[in-house]
Amino acid sequence: MNRIKFLKKLAPYFILLLALAIRLYRLDLSRYSHDSAIPFSYGIRIVEAIADRNWKDIPLLSLVSGVRVQNPVGASFFWALVAYFDRSPYSGTVISVLLNVLGVAMLYDLGRKLLGARAGVIAAMLMATSIYSIYISRATWIQGQLEFCCVCAAWLIMPALAEHRPRRLLAGFVFTSFAMQTYLAAMAVAVPVTLCTATSCLLSPTLRRAARKPFAIGFAACVVSVLFFAAILLAQGASSVQDFSAVYAQENAPPPPVQRTDRRIDLDAITYALQIAGGVDFDFSKELMGFWVYGPDTLAPNLNRIYVTIVAALAMIGAIRLASSVFRITGRRKYVGTGDGNEHLAASSILIWFFWGIVLSIILVLVLPRLEVRPQYMLLTAPAGYLLAAAAFIPRGLPSSTLEPNRETQLVPARALSYGAVTLCALAALNGIPRVLANYGAIQKNLFVDRLDFLPIGAQVRLARVWRADCIEIANPQLQFWTAASFQTAKNIRFAGAENDAQSDVWIVRNAGGTCTSRISTESAPVLADVIPVQLSPNTLVNVYRSAPINEATLASQLGAPNFRPLHLNLEWTLLAQSVPKTAHAGETISVTQAWRIDSLPADLNLDAVHFTQFVDLKYPNGTSARLLSNGHLTYGRLWRPGDFVLGRLTPTLPADLPPGNYELSLSLFDGKLQKNAVYFDLNERGEPIWDKPMIAITRPLVIL
Repeated sequence: MNRIKFLKKLAPYFILLLALAIRLYRLDLSRYSHDSAIPFSYGIRIVEAIADRNWKDIPLLSLVSGVRVQNPVGASFFWALVAYFDRSPYSGTVISVLLNVLGVAMLYDLGRKLLGARAGVIAAMLMATSIYSIYISRATWIQGQLEFCCVCAAWLIMPALAEHRPRRLLAGFVFTSFAMQTYLAAMAVAVPVTLCTATSCLLSPTLRRAARKPFAIGFAACVVSVLFFAAILLAQGASSVQDFSAVYAQENAPPPPVQRTDRRIDLDAITYALQIAGGVDFDFSKELMGFWVYGPDTLAPNLNRIYVTIVAALAMIGAIRLASSVFRITGRRKYVGTGDGNEHLAASSILIWFFWGIVLSIILVLVLPRLEVRPQYMLLTAPAGYLLAAAAFIPRGLPSSTLEPNRETQLVPARALSYGAVTLCALAALNGIPRVLANYGAIQKNLFVDRLDFLPIGAQVRLARVWRADCIEIANPQLQFWTAASFQTAKNIRFAGAENDAQSDVWIVRNAGGTCTSRISTESAPVLADVIPVQLSPNTLVNVYRSAPINEATLASQLGAPNFRPLHLNLEWTLLAQSVPKTAHAGETISVTQAWRIDSLPADLNLDAVHFTQFVDLKYPNGTSARLLSNGHLTYGRLWRPGDFVLGRLTPTLPADLPPGNYELSLSLFDGKLQKNAVYFDLNERGEPIWDKPMIAITRPLVIL
C-alpha cells in the first residue's frame, strides 16, 4: 500500500519529465518555418532598434492574420527579452517548450484542485502526450503560446472562483489582459474568463460579494487591452480595419453557382476541440501541419483513431457528469454543510470554458459560410478538453463537495476507475510517443518538405554560420523574418524583390558584392554568383550563392553587350548587358540573361505598388506573337537603392512543333500587377517617355534550325 502511495506521489513528476523529454527530443529536427520565426525575428528587431535608439523601427503590430487584421505585437516584446540574452533559434524554441511544460504542471494542479488528484494526473498526461500540443510548443510562432495562455488563465481563474479568492481572480484578469496582446485570437480568452466569473457570481451570493471589486477592475483591464490594440491599429492606418470590412463583405457576397449557398452548421469546431484533447496530429492537412507530413501513420495507424475516439467519448461523459452535478446542486433549495456549494462553480467553469468557443465558431460559420475553422483556434478551449476527459474518472462527486457522502450514487467502483485511468495514461503514451519518434526519424532522412524555409533548426544554424562568415547581407525574399531569426540580426537582411527560389529569374545585388541567397543544390544558380556548398546532412546539400563585386567595365563582356543604344525605364533603370541566343532548335531550352542598373528612384513613387517581371515572347517576322515563352516572377520595388544591380536569367523552352525559319525574341520588363508594359525612355530624350507603341520591347532575331 505504501508503494502505491509512493508511486501516486511520483506520477506528476514523471509526467512533467516525460513532457519535457518528448518536447526537447531531437530539437534540432524541429521545423522552423517562416511563420514560426516571425515573432522571434520581431523580437530581434526590437532589441536592435532599442540598442541603436531607432525608436521608429520598433514594430507596433505583428504579422497579418487570416482576416487581414494585423496581430498584436506583445509576443514579440516577450521574445525581445529572450533575444536580449541569446538570439539563437534554439533559445526561443526552448523557452517555448518550457512554457508548454509549465502549462502541463498548471493543468495537473488545476485538475487536482477542481476534480481530485486522479483527474489531475489524467489531464496532465493527456496534454503531455498530445501530438498537437508537442508540435505547437516546438517553435516561436504566434499561436504557439495560445494553449499556455489559456491554461494559465484557467489555473488562476477557476480555483479563485471555487475557493472565493478575490486576489487570485484579479491576477487572472490581469494576466488575461496581457495575454490578449500576444495573438489576435488570444483576444477571445477574455470571453471565457468573463463568462465563468459572471456565472459563478450569479450562482454564489458569497462569491458575488467577494468578487465584485476584482471583477470590475479585471474586466476594465481587458477592455483597456482591446482599446489599446484598436488605438494602435488606427494610429498605424485604417487599412487593416478596411481590409477586414472587405473580407466581411466578400464573405457575405453571393457565392458563385458552383459553391454552396445554404448556411449549415459546421461541426469542425467540436471535432477539433475533442481531437486536440485526444492528441491528434491533424495529418490530413499538409498545408496546415507541414511538420507532420512524413509518415503520419508510421506506427499502428488505427491506434490513433481509436485513441482519439476514446478520449472524445470520455470528454463527453465527463461533460455529462459535470453538467449533472451543476443541475443537481443548484437545484437544491438548501446547501448541506457550511459551504456555499462551491463544487458547482468549478463544474460550470469547466463546461463554459469548453463550450463557449465551440458555440461561437458554429455561429460564425452560420454568419460567414466561407469561414474556415482551423484547429489552432480551438486551442482556446484548453485546458477544459483535458479536464472533461479526466472528469469521467471521478469516483464520487467533486472533491470540494460538501454534500453528504451517502447521498452520492457510486455507479462505477473506485478500483475500476483507477484501472481505467492507468489504462488511459498507458494508451496516451503508446499513441503519442512512438508517433513523434517516427516522424522525427522520417524528417532526419529528408530535411526538406518543399521549401528552404522548412529546414529544421539544426540545419538552419549550420547554414547561418556560413551566412555570418561569408555574406554581407542576405537577400531572401518573403523569408526575411525566417532569415533574421537564423542570421540572428535584422540589419543585414533585406527583401530583395523577387521570389528567390528554384524558379527565381532575378536577384538584386550591391555593386560591392557580398549579397547572398541560398538554394537547394538541385535548383538553378543566380546570375554571376560564387557558390559556397553547405552539407547540411549526408543526403542534403544547400548552395549559398554570393554575389561578387560588379565591375561595369567587364559586365558586358561577361554577359554580352547589347548592340543598341541603352534604354531607360521610368524607374531610371539602365540595361547594361544582355545575352540572347542567335540560333536554336525546336524544343530546345534557351537562356536569356540581362543585367540592369538602378540609377535613381523617384521619391514620390510607391515602390510597394510597382511590380515588374521579365518576359520573353517569340514572334513571327511580321510581329505577331507565336508563343509567350516565359513570364518571370514579379520583381518588387521594396528596399531598392540607387546603384543596385538587377541580374536576371530566363530559361524558356521553345515549342517542339515550331517549324524552322526566322523569328524574333521580344524581351522586356512587364508590370504583372497592372497588366501593362513597362515604360521606357530613350537615352537622348530622357525627359520624354515613349508612348507611341502599346508595348515597348527589345527584339532580337532568332533562327530556328
